[in-house]
Formats: sequence, C-alpha cells, structure tokens
Amino acid sequence: VDSENARALAAAGAEVVAADLDDEASLVRALDGAHGAFFVTNFWEHFSPDREKAQAAAMVRAAKKTGVRHAIWSTLEDSRDFIPPSDSRMPTLLGHYKVPHFDLKAESDRLFVEAGVPTTFLLTSFYWENLVHAGMAPKAGADGTLTWAMPLGSAKFPSIAVEDIGRCAYGIFKQGPSLAGRRIGVAGEHLTGAAMAAALGDAIGKPVRYHAVPFDRFRAAGFPGAED
Repeated sequence: VDSENARALAAAGAEVVAADLDDEASLVRALDGAHGAFFVTNFWEHFSPDREKAQAAAMVRAAKKTGVRHAIWSTLEDSRDFIPPSDSRMPTLLGHYKVPHFDLKAESDRLFVEAGVPTTFLLTSFYWENLVHAGMAPKAGADGTLTWAMPLGSAKFPSIAVEDIGRCAYGIFKQGPSLAGRRIGVAGEHLTGAAMAAALGDAIGKPVRYHAVPFDRFRAAGFPGAED
C-alpha cells in the first residue's frame, strides 16, 4: 500500500487495502463490500502448482464469504486437453502437468463453479512485457545481429500488453454479471515468430532475426521455468 502506484490510486480516490494470497482472512478483509474482483495468481513467484491452487481456493472462499457479485478469474487452457500425459512428445512435469502454469489455472476453474461464485473466465495470452521483464528480449550474437529465439516453429503466437488485459477486464465488469460462466480469450495480435521479430525490429530501430529454436533446446536453457 506504500508503493508509488498504490499511493497514486489512493490520491485518485481508491481505497487501497493490503492482502496476501496465502492469508485467506486478509482476502476477506480486502473484499469486504466489493462488488467484483479480478483474481490472478503468479506461478512465477514460487513455481509451485500446489501453492497456486491453494491461493485460488482461498480467493474463491473469500469471494463466497463476502458475496462478490462478479469475479473475473485470470485463467489459461489446460494443455493436457491437447497433449495428454501419456504423450511422450512433451515431458510430464511434477508428476501431473505438461505446462504447470497453464494446467493448474485450468484445474482451478471448477473451484469457482462449484462454489457458485459468479465468474467470468478470462483466458489471457503471452505478455509483451515479458520481453522486458522476463529476459526474453532479442539477444545480440557474436556478429552483433539481434536474434529472437522461441520454440514456435511457424505457428502464430497470441500476445497482448498487460494494460490491454486491464481494459478487457474493465469491459467485462461494465457489461456485468451477465457474462458469468462465459470463457473469454483475449489477445492483442496473433503473430508468427518472423512477424514478431519484424515488429520488434521496427520498435527498436534495428533488424531482428527470428530463430525457431527446437523445444528440447529451449527446455534445456536452464533458466527458471524453462521446462514449463
């Protein structure tokens, strides 16, 4: 609540309340009197599906206790609907998941349904901000050429700016609880790797080359979450 952004919200008239996703009582206090809630978890903070699911369950219980009339749950597809655990083309991680930070969110959808919390399921896509904050920006090779490497092959990559996710969520809240039960997917653009590289080149004023790195090589890159 003491951050620069929180102080700016308070100055604009918002009531800013601290809450901890691991502390259900704090979530109840934060949601007391709220019409709606945008719920999102951060797998990358801890890399634990069990903790993420516990946080989702705590949010559901808090929403139920406080009578939230419209929740938006930031979720994702279950990759196992496309690549089942028995499919050896992708390793099964942590015993249960193909893509943990997708699959766990999808599993948690039912918690909102079973609790009877009026919920719109908002399926987001790759954040363009990851290029800045997650070390996924183009890298310069030995010859100085910038290369953007991702295991996309020739497929299109749904991506979006975080600010636009906020705008979409606001639009859902404005339309109201009539959207409860709906699954809504959002993306700013669907770009191939080559098109993404070209757009990055335009943005930074230098040519960027796309490298369709193989899955196994990307998975073995060694950074936290590479396997996911």
